[in-house]
Amino acid sequence: MMDEFVYRFQSFCQFRAKMKNKTEQEITFLREFDQVLEGGKYFS
Repeated sequence: MMDEFVYRFQSFCQFRAKMKNKTEQEITFLREFDQVLEGGKYFS
């Protein structure tokens, strides 16, 4: 179960980091919810 969480968290972080391939709607959504799944809060 933990492996699945880590996999999905990593996938989301990679998705969020690749901004040049995003539509304006996706960028707006990511900016609006920028504190969702902040890795440093949970893993430090």
